[in-house]
Amino acid sequence: MQASLAAAGSVAGFNTLPLEHRRGIQQEVRTIIGLLESHHYRNRPFVQTPTSALIDSYLGTLDGQRMFFLRGDVAFVQRRFGRNLMSSYLLSGDIHPAFEIVDLFRERFEARMDWVSERLGRPLDVNRRDTWRDDRSQADWPNDESEADALWERKLTDELIEGLLVDSDVAWATACLRERYEQRRRRFASIDAEVVQELFLASVLSVHDPHSGYDSVQSLLDRGMETTGSAAGVGIELVRSEGAVVIEALVPGGAAEASGEVSAGDRIVALVDDDGAPVEAAGLSLREIVRRIRGEPGTTVRFLSVVRDGETPREIALVRATIEPAEQHVSALLYEVPDGEATRRVGAIRLPVFYGGSDGPGSARGAGAGVRASLEELLRRGAEAIVLDLRDNPGGLTTEAALVAGLFLDRGPVMFTRGSDGKTRRVEDEVPGALHRGPLVVLTSARSASASEVVAGALQAYRRAVVSGDAATFGKGTAQAVVDLDAVKSPAAASAAHVRGGLRLTSQRFYLPDGRSPQIDGVLADIVLPSSGSRELRRERDLPRAFPNSTIDVPEFAQFAAVAMDGIAPVTDARLQELTRRSESRVAQSAEFAGVREARRWWEERRSASERILQLDTRRAERSATTTEMGMLRDEGRRTMSETGLRATHVSVAPETAKSEAHGWRAGVYRRAATDTAASVELRAGDVDPNLFLGHADALANAFARASGVKLEASMLRRLVFEGRRFEGEFEPGIERRLAVVLGMGASDERMKTGLSALFEELVELEPELVDPAVRFDPGLREAVRIAADWLQLGESQPPPETASAIATGEVPPNP
Repeated sequence: MQASLAAAGSVAGFNTLPLEHRRGIQQEVRTIIGLLESHHYRNRPFVQTPTSALIDSYLGTLDGQRMFFLRGDVAFVQRRFGRNLMSSYLLSGDIHPAFEIVDLFRERFEARMDWVSERLGRPLDVNRRDTWRDDRSQADWPNDESEADALWERKLTDELIEGLLVDSDVAWATACLRERYEQRRRRFASIDAEVVQELFLASVLSVHDPHSGYDSVQSLLDRGMETTGSAAGVGIELVRSEGAVVIEALVPGGAAEASGEVSAGDRIVALVDDDGAPVEAAGLSLREIVRRIRGEPGTTVRFLSVVRDGETPREIALVRATIEPAEQHVSALLYEVPDGEATRRVGAIRLPVFYGGSDGPGSARGAGAGVRASLEELLRRGAEAIVLDLRDNPGGLTTEAALVAGLFLDRGPVMFTRGSDGKTRRVEDEVPGALHRGPLVVLTSARSASASEVVAGALQAYRRAVVSGDAATFGKGTAQAVVDLDAVKSPAAASAAHVRGGLRLTSQRFYLPDGRSPQIDGVLADIVLPSSGSRELRRERDLPRAFPNSTIDVPEFAQFAAVAMDGIAPVTDARLQELTRRSESRVAQSAEFAGVREARRWWEERRSASERILQLDTRRAERSATTTEMGMLRDEGRRTMSETGLRATHVSVAPETAKSEAHGWRAGVYRRAATDTAASVELRAGDVDPNLFLGHADALANAFARASGVKLEASMLRRLVFEGRRFEGEFEPGIERRLAVVLGMGASDERMKTGLSALFEELVELEPELVDPAVRFDPGLREAVRIAADWLQLGESQPPPETASAIATGEVPPNP
């Protein structure tokens, strides 16, 4: 084994990279180690990091399900680098071990792909007296090849059964498996030095805490889009198909779509480099192509040759522009709640992430500005109370979190931060006055994290809001600094050809205004609502090497509260008790929440049965029962929802463009025009639960055929959806491309657009909640709306004059 590993490493290892590239990586690694020692919150020398933990982390990154490496491989790697990884390599910036270990993985991977190919040439027994467990992340490594073969035999059998549940044609299901693994092989073959470096350095940093990490330049661009809510590019999504670089889809609102010169399915043959020289796309990785396409807004990218089927190659130029992903942005609903003969109006604001704008903190395009605009429009329309929906919000920019919290407070600290130097700093709501002073409910879930916990926790600490939802939020009380390593390049490395990535470093802990930290425990709900628990909940406390909880002393909190709550009625104990009593009584009798509890029971039963039986007939019966039961739960949920008496209207503060108003399929996206209850929406096939396509295949295929005049069998649609769902990564083709191939049509054929428009129109008729949040089965949101309406009914939305002094003297204590 040692000889094999050494030989593989000598063929394509770190030392084979160009000298300048190697020097750039070495300088980058040394810079990362220096920043880790000087700026990470734990503030400890890098040499104290356990080498065995570094190796285990990297092996887990490469083979997280423990299906390729053998126990002997793991032991050998630990012996090979256990003593010298730090001293001989990392401290000098040499990441040769990362490449050598990848070469061992490549050897195991290729051998296993060959084995899979051979094994699929013989029948698999789909009626075994055996089971398969998907999650092997905590399992033992296989002892030898024989044990690994047995694991893979069960895995392939499980996957074949999944295909046979869609279509009983064994040849087709086997072909799907074969193609999936061939694509996986091709994807692995595209791994380059940048990917190896990113995987290794991310593994090294994760040993220090679960949120520190390293991003390549490409990942840094993607992460920037998550936090800024925008990216500068031309709006195309690429895949590599049979060696060619193909446009899979056009991003709505992007320059490519607006130009009318590009469509899904076009092949990019060459680009023009910054110095004007042509560059063949086939010689570049997709990551490198995307890097060249993205850039500063207003600059131009030239495609030297774009080819469409049956047409002459052509040259086009597109101007880069900021693309705003609408799914990250604020949305709002206005509820009308019956109250005897009167009607209460309650606004609900949904914030998926605390994004910023491309022009910096406090941007007019950031989350704070978006929530403000929605809140102003809701108040203009008569909303008396507000629900701020932060469920599943993973966080984002704390500067935006302070702006959002400040809309409901007069002024004062929203959070405190403490760095490795032990100094405590305040993050303030610096804008005097609250935009909304009435009842406020903050809706959270176990996936609400970081900046979400800042907002929910601060408003709870000041007794400004009632926090409702899951029992506790995620529990992340740390903040990460993002360092562009290219910006801190030393003069000695200034000429290095290597373009450096970015470092995410846990540099601070944050605390709520009363000194509590959400770390580990999260923000506890004042009123707990039943949750379906349809997904496995993994919280901060479950992550390896998570920081423990801590608190700080804030002796001035009473004074802070008096200022923050000036002129605003606090959530008194008596009021909270009454709101809780009413909610609990309502939830206990609610048919909606009865359905939620039943769904939770259903999911927990299946979660406890962690292994699947490898018998086709049994699985088919289970699938049928599952489909029936879930359909009944969904139908019952919709029925009970219609009986609630609540009416919701979508509130939009963004102008609807003519393009977005039009129904139809364009550039890989189905657009539906605005209605009285919903704004215009854009729906991509990849964002839809594949089970909806499978469950409605007959109706959808008929709708496509009627509109396009091209016959589409339901069985074929099911096959296409299954194939698309199961393929991996950048090789996954779009539904347009797959349909075009099997129907013998061009992806840009008008019949295809007409048919897909009708298919998706039928889908949203059958599943209206896909496009209209006002009709979505969402008992948690509606109960939060009722809690806010109860608060209105209790009256006293404005505090008596003595409230501020009562808070200051501690007669109205903060929430525990």
